[in-house]
Amino acid sequence: MQSQAESVDVPILHDTFKLTFNKKTVDCVVNLYLSYIEYCQIGQEENDNSVLVEGCVKFEDAIGCHTGRRKKKSRKDDVFAYLTIYSYPMKESGKKRHHTSTCFKINKNDNVRENQDIANLWRVAILCRLHGMDFSHELGTNQYPPENRYIVFVNPKGGTGKARKIFKKAPKKMLKEAEIEYTLIITERAGHAYDYVKEMKLNEVDGIIVVSGDGLIHEVINGLMSREDWQYAVKIPIGALPGGSGNALYQSILYESKEPTSIISAMFMIVKGYTSKLDLVSITTIKDKRYSFLSVGWGLLADVDIGTEKYRKLGTARFALGVVKHLTKLKYYHGKFHYLPVTMKETADTASSSNAGQTNADGKPKAELSIGKRAPLSPLKSVLPSINQPLPSNWEMIEDDVVLFGAIYLPYLSTENFVAPTSRLNDGIINLQTIDSTCNRKTMLKILSTQKEAGHLGMACTDVFPCKAFRLEPITSPGIITVDGECVDYGTIQGEIFPGLGRVFCRSVKPDNS
Repeated sequence: MQSQAESVDVPILHDTFKLTFNKKTVDCVVNLYLSYIEYCQIGQEENDNSVLVEGCVKFEDAIGCHTGRRKKKSRKDDVFAYLTIYSYPMKESGKKRHHTSTCFKINKNDNVRENQDIANLWRVAILCRLHGMDFSHELGTNQYPPENRYIVFVNPKGGTGKARKIFKKAPKKMLKEAEIEYTLIITERAGHAYDYVKEMKLNEVDGIIVVSGDGLIHEVINGLMSREDWQYAVKIPIGALPGGSGNALYQSILYESKEPTSIISAMFMIVKGYTSKLDLVSITTIKDKRYSFLSVGWGLLADVDIGTEKYRKLGTARFALGVVKHLTKLKYYHGKFHYLPVTMKETADTASSSNAGQTNADGKPKAELSIGKRAPLSPLKSVLPSINQPLPSNWEMIEDDVVLFGAIYLPYLSTENFVAPTSRLNDGIINLQTIDSTCNRKTMLKILSTQKEAGHLGMACTDVFPCKAFRLEPITSPGIITVDGECVDYGTIQGEIFPGLGRVFCRSVKPDNS
């Protein structure tokens, strides 16, 4: 229940409806306030020892509200209208969100239409509050929050091949409860999503959901960035659902938002419209340029990723299998890497501003620049010279033998591989991580066994270099380099971070002050 100070507020709407609880239908006084609906049973007899029916539905937990008649064939004398609120409150343990539906029966009049009008009025008022809008009694049902339209990409061949089944369960149900229109695209080939987002009409899309692995998210981001109007397209928020092997962005979003690890939690943030900024890294090779949201890998990291492609059906277990396989003959890679260090002031500034102001008090995203009022496009300002040009003198350079090299900008590389606990979606920092040649098989096995706790960070063989830009020059050849898990041309590669360039569906949480 709400605090007394809050419960004495004047309700927006007030009425008496019926509510069925434990197969018993009772009359309840129902009050709609700014942030919740409160109901309490009335008319309980003195000798009735049953539990008093009372409670509240917080709008911060609710995603939608429907009205209608009974699904079963109604009797001629049934004049009820039904008002159902769908919500996903956190369980007391804080480890899971659970689905609840609160259904009020309305029979204030003998006329079905009049009861439906009452239900519709309450529905509109509830939807207005869910979208952070004021409800006007004068306008009544003539006011309505804007509808959201999403594109849903489902990759049937990603990871364990269960993406279709994953979408048909909680995600599809929650989109229906939230009354979000969506276009479902089952990807048929590599580049399908890239081509689609490159040509789609921006004014018809409010969000993109990807039910796949990180590879398809990489494809979507690069499709958005390939458009002439990329500066607006890249602000369309992306929701990540785990349909692949790694699912790093999905896990990192849940970590950032402090939500329980579940598809329901991820979908909850998507349908609520919570958004956060996402750093993107411009990656350049000798032949190619693209944008990355996750990592650049070289050495063991890349060898395992690409070498276990045929084991995708195993999910995240494929990565552990790949590491064990490579331990039989641990390989070392010689190369140079250059980086532009992050200063202490820059670290403090990014820590204080990370994700600040992305969602307002209602949890809704602040308005971006509207499609109809576009400012002139300007190119991204780069600190990187051409890949064939020498680097400025304020860069650092290290030449060494390493087991692996990773340029990482998310906390997770997969749902099981926690690599950068201090990393945030929008901190403007690339974490260069290396494991040097002092690492042996025994140490690597220990790293593998502690990957869920980022145990590698406490080992002498591991180094971390926070930076804004980097260049890798592999000397060992041949070899493999990956960007977001995708293989790219082997050779010199460089990257530069652009803070907050992209958007994802994620609730911003204030950092702990402790």
